[in-house]
Amino acid sequence: MEGSLTDLREKLVGKEGEGEEYKVKFESANEKIIRLNEEIVGLSGICDFNDGKIEKLERRLREVEEDDTGAKEKDNLLEKLKSVTDELRTVGEEKNKVVKKLYEKIEEFGVLEARSARERKNHTSNMEQALNSIVRLCVVAPTVNVQMQEDKR
Repeated sequence: MEGSLTDLREKLVGKEGEGEEYKVKFESANEKIIRLNEEIVGLSGICDFNDGKIEKLERRLREVEEDDTGAKEKDNLLEKLKSVTDELRTVGEEKNKVVKKLYEKIEEFGVLEARSARERKNHTSNMEQALNSIVRLCVVAPTVNVQMQEDKR
């Protein structure tokens, strides 16, 4: 009987170690999510800044179109507008990649959280079973000892 209690205690210690390992993974996933959120905020600021640049260039382009003498300036502004638009598209693609990574990490976090909850529940169940076995042993052993002594008499 003591051997099974020792086995249960060893299993319990093993499960506690696994719980700590999942806690570390959980914290690491949280840190990654925070970093990705910060990147998204930074990219959003860049997009807003580029939107302002585009509006300014479009306004200047309209002004130049009204004045036929600025054909060269118009071409320069068109080039700048194309350049900024390309840059904005690239930033938008990067933002989409980061958002996709964020959603993947959130999904991974959900899986880890579910696994952690499931293992915590199993750990609790194993602990309850071990405690119930110990309580039964403590209650039944003295009764059996008394009955055996009465049979000897």
